[in-house]
Amino acid sequence: MVGRLAGTLVHEVGRSGLDELGATTLVMVADPDYLAIRVDRSVGFTDSETQLQASRKPAD
Repeated sequence: MVGRLAGTLVHEVGRSGLDELGATTLVMVADPDYLAIRVDRSVGFTDSETQLQASRKPAD
């Protein structure tokens, strides 16, 4: 049930951006190891690129 609700929300927000705000491209950024990416894929988003990030803890 929660997955379906989340999918509907993502779909409607995306549709609103395209139809009402005039966007031509939608970009979703999701952690591939987190379940939210399944919601994005379930409403038609596809993987198009991979972003990597590295960080270093500041010296004390």
